[in-house]
Parts: sequence; C-alpha cells; structure tokens
Amino acid sequence: MSAFLKAVHCLALCLALGGPLFWTCIWRVLDTPEVHHATLQVWQRARVGTWLGAVCFLVSGTADLLRVAHQVIDPTDLGGHIQFLLGTRYGNMTLLKILLIPFFLMSVFRLSTSYPRLAQGCAALCGLALLSTLSLTSHAAAKPGIVPVLSETIHLAGVVVWGGGLLYLALLPWKTIRQETETYGRLLWKLVERFSTIALVAVCLLVMSGAVLAFLHVYGFQAFSDTPYGRILSTKIAVFLLTLGVAGWQLMRLSPALKRQARTRIPGAADTLLGRCAALVRTEAALILGAILLAAVLTTLPPAERPAQVTHGAWDKTLDDWHLHLTMTPRGDRGQVQFEIALTPIHHQQIPHDLQLFVHLRMRGHDMGTLRRAAVPIAAGNYTTPGLISMAGAWEVAITLQPPGAAPLTTTFALAAATGTLDQDRNRRLELAAIRASLLALLSCLLGLLLGALAVVTLWASRSGRMPGWATPFGFCLLVCGSYLVFRVVLVDAYPTTYFANPFPSTPEVIVQGQHVFQQHCAVCHGRDGHGDGPAAAGLHPTPADLTAAHVEDHTDGDLFWWLTHGIAGTAMPPWQEQLSEPERWMVVHYIRSLRRGRL
Repeated sequence: MSAFLKAVHCLALCLALGGPLFWTCIWRVLDTPEVHHATLQVWQRARVGTWLGAVCFLVSGTADLLRVAHQVIDPTDLGGHIQFLLGTRYGNMTLLKILLIPFFLMSVFRLSTSYPRLAQGCAALCGLALLSTLSLTSHAAAKPGIVPVLSETIHLAGVVVWGGGLLYLALLPWKTIRQETETYGRLLWKLVERFSTIALVAVCLLVMSGAVLAFLHVYGFQAFSDTPYGRILSTKIAVFLLTLGVAGWQLMRLSPALKRQARTRIPGAADTLLGRCAALVRTEAALILGAILLAAVLTTLPPAERPAQVTHGAWDKTLDDWHLHLTMTPRGDRGQVQFEIALTPIHHQQIPHDLQLFVHLRMRGHDMGTLRRAAVPIAAGNYTTPGLISMAGAWEVAITLQPPGAAPLTTTFALAAATGTLDQDRNRRLELAAIRASLLALLSCLLGLLLGALAVVTLWASRSGRMPGWATPFGFCLLVCGSYLVFRVVLVDAYPTTYFANPFPSTPEVIVQGQHVFQQHCAVCHGRDGHGDGPAAAGLHPTPADLTAAHVEDHTDGDLFWWLTHGIAGTAMPPWQEQLSEPERWMVVHYIRSLRRGRL
C-alpha cells in the first residue's frame, strides 16, 4: 500500500507539473494557425492532466500522511493527528502541499490569461517548492548537509521534465496527426527535436544526481545483490538504461528520418514513420512509469548505506589428522564477531582434553595489529572466541592447533569485510576539502571538470547540427567519465573532522608539547615510542595500534583527532575530550606524525 501511494504521488506530480511545462516550453513555441485543431486537443488534454495530477497529488499525499500517522497515533485521536500535522516535518510538508497546489493551479489557469510572464514565474516557483516537499521527506533528508536534499530535488526535477513531458507526448492526438501528415509532418519533426533537447538536459541531471544519491544510499557494489534496496535499485537502473536506449534509437534514427520526410513529403512513408514514432514514445512512457513505480518501492525500504554488521561466513579445511569447520557470526556493534570452531578427528581418534586452540586475526596488507585469543571449549570438539574487525578490507584468520606434546599446527582462512569498528561514526558526505588532500585528487577533479566541459560542448554541438548525431552518445560518455573523476574525490566516507586542517604548525615546540601529553596519557598503552607495547598493552584485546606503522599515513589529521576525541568503539581506546583540551589533542596528532616520520 505504501509503495502504491508513493508511486501515485510521484506520477501525479509528473502530470501536474508536466502539463504546463509541455504546453509552454514545447507545444506553444511551435504552434501555428494551420495546426489549430490539434492545438485545441493538446490544450484540453494538458488541462485535464494538470487538474487530475494536482488532485491525485493531494489525495495520495494526504492518504500517505494518515497511513504514517496511524502507525504511531490512535485513529480516533483527533488532537494527536493535528499535533502530528503541525509538529513533524512530514506533517509540515503535507500541509505545504495543500497550500501550494491551489496557488499553482491559479498561476497556470488564471494568471496566464492576463499576466503570462508572472504566471510562468509563479508556476515555476510553486513547482520547485512542491519538488522540495518530496525531497525533504525522502531518505536524503536524513543525511547531513544540503547536498543530499539538493541532489534529490534535482533528481525529481529531471524525472518531472523527462517523465512528465513523455506522458504528454504520448497523449498527443496521434490519430489526427497521422490523418493529416501534410499539415503536421514538419511540426512533429520540430516537436520531437525540441523535446529531445530538453530531455537531454533532464537526463544529464538525472545521471549526475542519481550517481550522488546512489553513493549516499548504497555502501558498495556488493549491496546491489545482497540487500533488498540494492536489488530494487539495480532493476530501476536497468529500466532507466532500457528507456535511454529507446530514446537514443528515436534520437539517432527516427528523428533524422522525420526531418528528411518533412523535406520530401512522401505520404506512405510519413504514415509509417509517424506510427513508429507514436509506438516508441508510448513504449518510452511505459518504461518511465515502471521506473517511477520502482523508485516508489525504494522509498519504503531502508537504504543500504553500509553493512549493518560483518557478513556471516563459514569455511572448512583439513589440518593434518583434523578437520576444521570455522564459522564467523556478527554480534553486537559493527565489527564485533564470534568465531566458532568445530574440530573433528579424521581417523576417529580421541580428542585430548588438554588440546588448545588459538585464533589470530589480522588485516592483510595493512598492519592493524594481530588479535590473538585462546578459544574456549564449549563441548567436545567445539570451541568459541570473540573477535574484532576494525575496518573494511581483506582479513586473515589463523587457527593454531596445539596438541599436547606435539608441534603446533596452523592453517589460515581469508575473509573480506565490508565494514568494521572504525566505520561506526563515518558518514557518506560531500567534502570539497578532499580536493586539497593530495595532488592526485586535485588533478582528478581538474581532469573531470575538463571532460565535463567537453561533454557539454559535444552535446550542444550534436544537437545544433555542428557535429554528427553519433557525437551525442560520445558526449554522454565524456559526461559520465568526468563526473566519476570528480565524484570519486569529493564524495567520501568520512568523519565530520576528517578534512579539518590541523590549526597548529608542525614546529619542534608544538611536537614537544604533544610529546608531553602523549607520555602522560597515551604511553601506558601505546608505549613511550608509540609501538603499541606499553605496560598495559598485554592485557588489552585487541592490542593498541603501532603508531609508527605505515597505516598511520593512510589517515588524515582529522581522522586521528576524531579518534582522540571520541575513542574507537569495541576497543580499549577511550574518548579523551573530557581530559584533554582541543589544542592538546591537535598537538598529540603532530607528535604521532613525528613518530613515523622520524624513522624515515
């Protein structure tokens, strides 16, 4: 029911906003006296579609508000419903829709007769406000900053322009047009050409804003197959690409044929071309409706922003005369797991009661320390022990079997973790400061902007006839490549302080002050020289990080400052914001940097 209401809501908005847009920006620009009969039919259908869309938009929005309210409020509690309407964002946005729709309809049907320019401006502002009511109650509104909401608004605008325009293009009086090809042939070519140009801009906005939203709501490619949100989004993208293929066929093949027909005017060929055009437009509109329905389903599912926990895993191996079955199960907070080992003798020998099992957990290619634990027996041949995965990446579990009076036996299991304890407070965000993080990031953004500018020039030249038609898909490729080069830098998983610059210079005086704070508060765990070998380190699991290792250079000063301030969940690293002032924490960051750089 929820997905149905959301789909009706979005489709109704496309009808309501698409009608005036199609009439004003596409049909009226090409209207001539000889097509007056078709103009009356188009206006009638645009007027009915706009009214129908506005009414359905209000009804579906109100119905969805009641559905949401009934989940938390007794249906007979009128005061509770009024409080929900006035005191929640969802209620406020619904109330704003109720107030905006009459102004929008008045601008379209009343002011347009006397003050056309004023009417167009008011209708555009009302339309933008209506789009904002949807984006402010979407998944994007739960994200920090204005970029997610702005991206959602741009995405909805692209849907309304392309989808709404397609609906009215499909509702053209095709029967009248095909009966009078001599009159309407030239107009139809110009109509398709103009709509294609506007739709091209809308598709560019859809692709760029969709890429941003996909990054914000999906943690990685694995989520497209492992989560309901990812699978629906994959289907939506497939439908979008199919729609784009139909549109591209019409743009590349049918539009030039209509242009040639407008010059030669062969009646039989004209009727065939118009029939194909009508069929393609209706197919494209039907696919757009399918994409809108899938988008509505997405609004009812929790986004796959990142794995809730480390994925469950199971492995089997033979170790000399023993068969090992290792199971890893997520537990508690992100990154915390439980290992269970089932040990079976191959030759049915007795399992010694004093046999010992040890589990070693370490990250491959990234020295995060090794977590070593003795597995606890829970039954004959069954052992268990907790583990901790600190960050996403490739990990290795080593199982050491220590039979009494014999040499130890060791085997390893490889696993891939999509999350860890360090991701606990990270959020996907737009960080323009990331451009300054490295020379490579700066060059990537500059190259992306250059490719984006070339894409705009290519698309404009192909639409204006200065370049051949095949330049249009080439321009799209340039746009995608340029967007990727920019977005890969500025859209990041980061803490709020990740790209903060250290306010203190890295001078000997600052480093000495940081050393004093470090020795007083941190050396007991991390050691006097930062090797993670302090007096208290032996009793900590996992052991403290080696601050002289290469992994320190993989993190910004802002990352280190965040961990000093808030600690690291699931480890012995506590928050220090109460004990250390902000300047002291920044000075400690400089001292930690000096530990490694002093060894180079």
